[in-house]
Amino acid sequence: MANIKSQKKRIITNEKARMRNRAVRSELKTATRVVREAVEANDGAKAYAAALDACRLLDRAVTKGVIHKRQAANRKSGIMKLANTVVTAEDIAAYKPKEKKAPAATGSKKAAAKAARKEAMAAASKEKDKRRAKTQKEQAAAAKKKAEEAAAAAAEGEKLGLTADELAFYDALTKPQAIKDFYEHDELIAITKELTDLLRKNRTIDWQKKESARAGMRRLVKRLLKKHKYPPDGMDDAVQTVMSQCEMWVDNT
Repeated sequence: MANIKSQKKRIITNEKARMRNRAVRSELKTATRVVREAVEANDGAKAYAAALDACRLLDRAVTKGVIHKRQAANRKSGIMKLANTVVTAEDIAAYKPKEKKAPAATGSKKAAAKAARKEAMAAASKEKDKRRAKTQKEQAAAAKKKAEEAAAAAAEGEKLGLTADELAFYDALTKPQAIKDFYEHDELIAITKELTDLLRKNRTIDWQKKESARAGMRRLVKRLLKKHKYPPDGMDDAVQTVMSQCEMWVDNT
């Protein structure tokens, strides 16, 4: 009697293999007997179908290592030779392979969990597609709106005789409605152009990240606005708006 754990496991494994091999060999004998009985009954169609089934079982036995591939080849040859004694060309033409049966549900927890995961993944994929379509639609609408705003701004700037950069600062200066009443149109255009040139000349690399440089830019803007007697009440807001526009300013020149 084995007393080593690995040997006990090997005995159990060998017994399982022996029982499986015995079942496979029994199945092969049964398939061969069906072919022989069909030949004795002179039933060519049944003999041909049974012979093909027996050949498939022999191939499966080879893959499982129950019999050698040469033994399987010899036995298949004998089975087909026996079946061909009664099989006709009409029997071969009329043969239809059996439809594969869908595997029956075992009811195991593992299979149920796998099916649930697969279903959840399919649902998540559909939801992801919906979100992607919604995002693409929103991005397309935003891009269209941005293009329309850019076109409108370009038309307004062309009408006023200002570039895109100058128009941004013009909007910042004229944000309070009273400013347009305080200045003439030509004066506002002149102030805008002077402000744009001033900021372009004094802007340094990474100025928006340095507080000292930002303070210097704010002083320049205030000095210019005071020079042109910009109303004190709206000066702080105007400076803040100009600085915000300047941070987003991309100089393409």
